[in-house]
Amino acid sequence: MKTESGMSNNPIAILGIPLDNLTMEETIESIFSMIEAYSRDQMPRLVCTVNTDFVANTLNWGFDHSRHPELLDILRKADLVTADGMPLVWTSALLGSPLKGRVTGADLVPELAGEAALRHKSIYLLGGKGDVAEKAAGTLTKHYPDLIIAGCDSPFVHIEGEQLIDALDHDLPIVERINASGADILLVAFGNPKQELWFERNRHRLEVPVSIGIGGTFEFITGSVQRAPSWMQRTGLEWLFRLTQDPKRLWKRYLVDFLKFGILVWPSILYYNYKKQEVNLSRDSQKSGDIQYNCIRYDDKEAFVVHMPGILNSRSASLLKDILEEKTGKDSPVIVDFTDVMFIDSHGFGFLLNLYYSCMRIFLVGLNPAAERFFSYNRMSHLFSQWHFHSIEEALRAVRNETRGSFLSYKVTEDELASTVSFSGELTARETAEKDLPDLVWSVNKTRCTIDLSHITRIDSSGIIFILKLYREILKRDCACSISGISQDISQMLRITRVENLLHTI
Repeated sequence: MKTESGMSNNPIAILGIPLDNLTMEETIESIFSMIEAYSRDQMPRLVCTVNTDFVANTLNWGFDHSRHPELLDILRKADLVTADGMPLVWTSALLGSPLKGRVTGADLVPELAGEAALRHKSIYLLGGKGDVAEKAAGTLTKHYPDLIIAGCDSPFVHIEGEQLIDALDHDLPIVERINASGADILLVAFGNPKQELWFERNRHRLEVPVSIGIGGTFEFITGSVQRAPSWMQRTGLEWLFRLTQDPKRLWKRYLVDFLKFGILVWPSILYYNYKKQEVNLSRDSQKSGDIQYNCIRYDDKEAFVVHMPGILNSRSASLLKDILEEKTGKDSPVIVDFTDVMFIDSHGFGFLLNLYYSCMRIFLVGLNPAAERFFSYNRMSHLFSQWHFHSIEEALRAVRNETRGSFLSYKVTEDELASTVSFSGELTARETAEKDLPDLVWSVNKTRCTIDLSHITRIDSSGIIFILKLYREILKRDCACSISGISQDISQMLRITRVENLLHTI
């Protein structure tokens, strides 16, 4: 769980996806701590329960980029992520960072409902097929008579295709009903990735302290779908039990999930164990002592430089976390020197993910071939590719010229024939909600217009909706329109939302 400083206490990372190492009891306590934190900062928080299907939906078969950039980004910045599947627990052990156990949505919801009844907190049930949410609410209140059900709703929501353009408008009455209920906990049962995408595009207008993606948990609660016997759950054979119940729907999904997860995860496991033996045998690489750091002045400011030891594991990550929280602020640039790093474990990568998403300005220096392979096999290369430099001097030049930031801005330029609308920053739900589309459309005064996205650093489905609306409004003015500056991530987002045929790109 992320603390109020923005850093998580004890995450590990598998294939670039963070997992919090918590028991069921610790997970429940963390959720209620988030509810208390909301009373102070009014920040809605997200809990994800991740299994191999999540991994398959998120990552590509290859090492570069991801299958679903938005979903990967959501998982990486989620406030709490649990392992909902034994393959993830087994993998954590093979990577030397064993999880305490799995925390599934099906197990979490009943336990959470019981604790919510004791603490007088309310729950809103969203999603599921037909009236299953209402039936699940009835089952929960039968077991926990003091449980407060704030509401139930089973709407259909869109995450792709032409209907996506009106998705935010269709979501609004759903969000208003949830907010009016005063719920403390929102259980979202659309299945992955729909439930996470729905939360992300509505995060900025939700007024619920904690939302939890729970997949098909309502069906388990009502008994419309049976759970496997306990021994099958413990031994990782629950998938086999479910397959026998619905083979036509599940056989292809399970085949792809297991093949893809295995192909993706084994390189990281093999390389981790190979380098572990090499590090154990080499005295020169046992540079896991205290972390060295210093400050460098530039333009009457300071950059914080950290020289990493040879091993980035739970111990060195914990030391570095303490140093950064004590010595730096979120606006301070931090240059992390990896020149001596020869070994990185899952705790190290969990720390790096937290560091990146805690809004600190991070610059990596001197990744040697061994460290680069760790980054590649753990699907972390792309995250820092723009902020990796060969020397501290080169990183300092980047610090001086840095334009990183989430703030979305645009400018309109014109020549004799055409207008160009150039965006920079992040095209996300939070940023696009603050932009006035009519004003932007009326600033286009030519018969041809190009929407330039070459300076966009991040885009989500709300950003896609924003571009779709802008594109259509420009066309309504009898102005030919095209999209330029399409990066690989933007192109993949257009494909995954199935809107690439609705736009003219160049």
